[in-house]
Amino acid sequence: MESDTRPSEGSYFVLRHTFRSGGRKLWPAKCESQQVRFARHAGLVLCIVGLVLTGYAIYDVAGGRIYQSWRGRSLDRTLESLPPRSAPQHIAYEPGSAIGRLEIPRIGLSVVVLEGSDTSALRLGVGRLRNSSLPGETGNVVLAGHRDTFFRSLREIRPGDRISLRTPQGTFPYTVDWTTVVNPADTSVLLPTASPALTLVTCYPFSYIGSAPERFIVRAVPPGAVTTTRPSPFAAREAPTPRPAIAKADAPPVAAPEDPPPPPEPASPPRKGAVKRALHKIAGVFSTHRAKLQ
Repeated sequence: MESDTRPSEGSYFVLRHTFRSGGRKLWPAKCESQQVRFARHAGLVLCIVGLVLTGYAIYDVAGGRIYQSWRGRSLDRTLESLPPRSAPQHIAYEPGSAIGRLEIPRIGLSVVVLEGSDTSALRLGVGRLRNSSLPGETGNVVLAGHRDTFFRSLREIRPGDRISLRTPQGTFPYTVDWTTVVNPADTSVLLPTASPALTLVTCYPFSYIGSAPERFIVRAVPPGAVTTTRPSPFAAREAPTPRPAIAKADAPPVAAPEDPPPPPEPASPPRKGAVKRALHKIAGVFSTHRAKLQ
């Protein structure tokens, strides 16, 4: 039979059952303290939390890639089957629906563009800000994406790169005009423009862990309308120009300090003749005084 050794009352140790088979022990009895049990349970909990977080990350990344592959093929078939149109037509898109494909051949970027820029849309692709212009309209088309997924390759973009935005209204070519980095509170790059323009927005720096503190902006315009009005953040920094001197108010002239008087010249040593005459005079005074005393 199995031997059951119970611990004494108040003991912190637990003695496991010792199983015997044919008079031979299968494993020795072990005693575990409360600290060992707590460490084992804590390790199990941490492993479960790690598995959950890893699964969520895989779901978040893989879900977007799977959607891009499935929805991209469907969109490409739709775009290829549409007849060419002489003028773009206005189409009302539902939030989350695919409106086109953004392509930048030099950096290998090809991603499906969705309507809206909420969390679900940006998880599956690149989203269009709903208050911006639609492709083909006169104005600023603003597209946003995550820097660690679909817009990660924007770190390699340069002015002059070609961009293609394929939509049911037609294919619209652009050329990168300038790139810059702005504060999240600076929304001037999202404002409407008088001429057609395309603005790509993502977080910056690209390698930052956590919520990035800045925004990376790419402004593209139709070919032939490049202005290069803003410098690229990747360009070499120019040496700072010297600041102009500030003119000061006229001040009353200050008198120059007077030169200090020259030091007095040292007295010349007395001549030998003068010394003899003085000694003779002193000797005469003493002789006269002596004669009066006698």
